[in-house]
Amino acid sequence: KFFIIGDGPLRDSLIRAVRLADADEYVQLLGYVHPDEIPFFIHSSKLCLIPYLHTPLTRVSMPTKLFEYISLGKAVVYPDFPSFMEVLGQTNPGMYASTISNDIIRVIEKLLKDQELRTVTENQNKSIASQYDYNMEIDKITHLYDEVCLRK
Repeated sequence: KFFIIGDGPLRDSLIRAVRLADADEYVQLLGYVHPDEIPFFIHSSKLCLIPYLHTPLTRVSMPTKLFEYISLGKAVVYPDFPSFMEVLGQTNPGMYASTISNDIIRVIEKLLKDQELRTVTENQNKSIASQYDYNMEIDKITHLYDEVCLRK
């Protein structure tokens, strides 16, 4: 089963797409899920997806869910944006080419079909996660804001 968690402006479009594809038994749109319940869904997933479109905002953003996924040792399918590559590297099997139509599907299929590759990716991601500390990341952001504010 494919779970989509969260609400947003595309929810109605997703509902229509699932119905049009007659995929109700395969796709479940859960909407808002309390943060305490998120680890359950991550643990029970074979893959975690970050299906970002190629936009100026998504190219520089770093979602918290990336760190949640890798800290729980999951293979993550993610776009080839600089911020993601800074964390997961340029050779991680979960990376898809954001400018190539349907490349995300190729990566999903590859990781779902190859259990050994998925396990290697999970172990690699868990190792990467152990190198990150939220306090360290907050310090980096604070330092960046300080630099920006001093320039004015």
